[in-house]
Amino acid sequence: VMFIGSQAATLSSVAIDEMFGSVLNNDPKLLAFTDSVQDASHRAGFFTARTYHFTFRTALQHVIDAAGADGLPLEEAGQRLLEHWSQDRPGFPGPGRALEALLPPDLQHYTAYRQYRESGTPVVPRKLHGEVACRLTWQATSEFGLMQTHGRSLELSGSSCLGWETQRIAATVELVRERLPGIDPLLATVTDEQLTLWVYGLLHRYRERGCVEHAYLVPLARQNYWGKYPFGRPVEGRETFPPAGRYRPKLLVTQRQQGQEFILAPTSSSMVPWHLVWSYRALGDPVVPESSLLDLLRVLLRAGADAGLLRKIHQDGGKEYYVIAAAAARLYADGVYLACSASGQKLFRPPHEAALWADGPSMDYFAGDGRYQRESFTVRQQYYQARYRK
Repeated sequence: VMFIGSQAATLSSVAIDEMFGSVLNNDPKLLAFTDSVQDASHRAGFFTARTYHFTFRTALQHVIDAAGADGLPLEEAGQRLLEHWSQDRPGFPGPGRALEALLPPDLQHYTAYRQYRESGTPVVPRKLHGEVACRLTWQATSEFGLMQTHGRSLELSGSSCLGWETQRIAATVELVRERLPGIDPLLATVTDEQLTLWVYGLLHRYRERGCVEHAYLVPLARQNYWGKYPFGRPVEGRETFPPAGRYRPKLLVTQRQQGQEFILAPTSSSMVPWHLVWSYRALGDPVVPESSLLDLLRVLLRAGADAGLLRKIHQDGGKEYYVIAAAAARLYADGVYLACSASGQKLFRPPHEAALWADGPSMDYFAGDGRYQRESFTVRQQYYQARYRK
């Protein structure tokens, strides 16, 4: 196949997706040619990264399906991936090969991995196994968090979705409910269903900002370091961290900080912060001042931490850093597809959560009158659902 035009790389990547996703292709391999050494170097990396995303999503989807109705605990995703694909079954990499098949492209030259490959032993060293499992857990966390809205992710395609443990949600709502009269008596009329939807909306918003707990986020909170090379050179102990890339996680902070999500930010210009807009919508437009909602958000941080829904991972003076607890997140194979009636914003939520979202207010900032309604999958989504379950 030959492409003519300035978008050859893009067209090639689409063709690769189609060939690797074909039900007629049970042993996908890729051999690409170009008449330029520079293009060859560039496109080799481009195609490798492209095919890895689809390989990883397919591998993860099978593990999520195998977990059943209880869902796959997000914090176990990396370990379960390696265990599942290490089984001695037809079509599986098998013992000793699963790590090689699932290894992210940027770790191909990692010293510990190269030493393992050159040793010829089938037993993966414990330290290397743990490092790769941690990185794969980050890949899953990113797939359903920071990168969830980019590309053909599992949730956008309607293949699987990230949900929350209902016990932690209920415990958080109960703790918040106890504090409502002390914040503002007018908030006492807010129902538990409204509070629960409010919490779900905040979790959805901030997981898309990358605020789901992982070991890689601790240095981000403490030293503001992100990526494999925070100083433009290798740093010992960060060799298996993901590359910095274009997108960087944002943490929940209680004081203003560039690059983070200031969840207690008041209105300081003509634009009201999203967390206040959403709070008014989800809670039924209570006639309370903005300061009461900010107090409510502050209570949510502490109640969520007490209930195990959130975690405080760092404190610098009066500034606190929070993340959504990974232990509260599960990956589900089934869900309900919803769309905002005003903006078309899509949601794919677990059935127990979707019941609250149906005919609920939109999270889209500019869709104040929008409501979520059930919607059918497109042909393209159905294609990727089948592709990831191949």
